[in-house]
Amino acid sequence: MKRLYYNVLAVLLLWTAGNAFAQTQPEKGAGKQPDDFFISTYTFHPQLLARKAWLIDFSSDITKFFKYYNPMAGKIAPKMPVVVLNEAYFNAHIAYGLSAKVNLFVDLPFADLHHYSPMMFQKGVGFGDVQTGLVFGNLLKGNHHLSVEAQISWPTGIYMLKKQVLNTGRGAFGLQAGLSGLENLQTRADGWQLAYHAYYNYLISIDKIKKGPEAGATLLFRKPYHTRYGYFGMENGWDFQYRTPYKAGPKTLPMTGLTQFNVSIGGWYEFLKHWYLRMAVPYTLYQNKAFLTKYSIIFQLDYKF
Repeated sequence: MKRLYYNVLAVLLLWTAGNAFAQTQPEKGAGKQPDDFFISTYTFHPQLLARKAWLIDFSSDITKFFKYYNPMAGKIAPKMPVVVLNEAYFNAHIAYGLSAKVNLFVDLPFADLHHYSPMMFQKGVGFGDVQTGLVFGNLLKGNHHLSVEAQISWPTGIYMLKKQVLNTGRGAFGLQAGLSGLENLQTRADGWQLAYHAYYNYLISIDKIKKGPEAGATLLFRKPYHTRYGYFGMENGWDFQYRTPYKAGPKTLPMTGLTQFNVSIGGWYEFLKHWYLRMAVPYTLYQNKAFLTKYSIIFQLDYKF
């Protein structure tokens, strides 16, 4: 089954990349439609909202594990049938157009749910770390979009170094800088687009645990479809995340570091002009020296007004 997942993903990725970079001539007499505002399950901001405009989205992220960190073996191992692992995240993202150049945003992880049994039954349910920030954009002219953002992460989630607790936060303030962009790869109205994002996050711990920096990057291919039945689209994302391990004095805490590579496939549908319904399936191809560890199902509802 895992080999089937891997083969299907490989075919989808090669097909997406090949179509995105194919040379396509614009249809004669066909005018270029205005760019559709960038909305994705990846919440970065290559385009800015207009002044006094709002964007609100609610999302759920439910994870299915093939492998997990086995504390007895001290490494990521195949999940045994007797082990129950459940994770779900429910988030809200709100953005506001302060001006044509500056947008404000807040991320509210209002429910993180964790369940791990039967080995030392653990449960974590609660609010995550709130993130607030601003985006400065419209740095390029025409159909090229580029923006920079600054973000602060607040330690509002649960963070306790206890075996009986699965944390919903990191126990630290985060100072993050990011860069986002969006390019049209084809000249036609429904042509492929490439969105990209990179960030660096510096953590300031509120306890004696030393928490190192985090970094990541995302490439996202998008294909819109304007039809008589509405506005549809598909997206294919490549995502890399890195986090240095936490340390308590000279001791490195297990499974606090992260090196992870994900690939995702998803799509969206616009209805009632301002509403977007989205679904994406990120698949973790590599995580801390282990392959094919998990996948998630993300549902998202957006409203732009």
